[in-house]
Amino acid sequence: MPRKLLLSLLLLSLLTGCMAKISYGFADWLIEWMVDDYIDLDKAQKQQLRHNIDKHLVWHRQTQLPRYRDWLIEFKQQAVTGLDRQWLLGWSGRVTIFWEDFMLEITPDSIELLRSLSDQQVSGFIARLDEKQQELVEEYLEIDAQERRQQRFERTEDFAKSLIGKLNNQQRASINDWNRVDGETATRLWLANRQQWTRSMERALVDRDSEYFPLAIEQLFIHSDKNWSEDYRQSIDRSLERSISLVLAIEQQLSDKQAKKLNKVLSKWINTLDKLSAS
Repeated sequence: MPRKLLLSLLLLSLLTGCMAKISYGFADWLIEWMVDDYIDLDKAQKQQLRHNIDKHLVWHRQTQLPRYRDWLIEFKQQAVTGLDRQWLLGWSGRVTIFWEDFMLEITPDSIELLRSLSDQQVSGFIARLDEKQQELVEEYLEIDAQERRQQRFERTEDFAKSLIGKLNNQQRASINDWNRVDGETATRLWLANRQQWTRSMERALVDRDSEYFPLAIEQLFIHSDKNWSEDYRQSIDRSLERSISLVLAIEQQLSDKQAKKLNKVLSKWINTLDKLSAS
C-alpha cells in the first residue's frame, strides 16, 4: 500500500475509541520502549529522552491533534456528498504533511541523542536495524504468493469492517480484484529502500562529530523521499492509484446501514480527538 494512504489508514486505525485514549496516555512509555528496543541507552541518555518525549507530547497534543480532528471532519463531510479521486489524493497527501511536521519537531533532539551514542551503541543500533530488516524479509517475502495475497485480503477486509460493518459480496469482490496484483515487486522495492536508509544512517553515524551530521540526519528524517529510486517512486504512485480506486469502489457500493456506521465511527473518533487535545 502506498505511503500516503498507508499513513492515512495507520492514523485512522490508531484513533479507535477508548483505545486511542489509553494508547496516548501511555505514549511516553511506549516511545521510550520502542527506542530502547533499538538502542541500549545509558542512564543520562534515558533521562534526556524522557524529557524530550514529554516536551514533544505536549506539542503534539496541543498543535497536532486538532489538525487530525479537522482532517477527519473534512472526510466525514465529503463522505456525505461523495468521494472522488482528486479529493482523495489531496486528503491522503495531508498525512505526509503531518508526518513531515512531526519529524521537523523531533529531529533536533534526535540529532543530539544520536550524537551522544558511543561506538558500541552505534554498532548495536545498526545491528538491530539489520536484524529488523531480515525479520521483514521473512514476514513479507518468505511466504508463497497465495498466502501473501490471502493475508493482505484479510487485513483489508478487517479494516473495512471496522469502518462500515459487514461487507457485501460486491465490496468483497472489489477487494479481491484489487488484491489480484501480487505486491512482491513493490515490497522488494520498499525493503531495498529501507536497507539503503540504514546504510545511509550508518555512514552518517560514523561522522556524528562532523559539522555536517545535522544535515545528514535531516536528510534521513525529513527529506528521505529525495533518495528514493525512480522505480520505488513509480511503484508508490501506481499503488496509490489502485488503492484509491478500491476506496471509491467500496464507497459507491455502500448501503444506508454502512453509511450510518461510517458516520458514527468518524464522529466517535472526532470526539476522541477533541477530548485528547483538551486533556
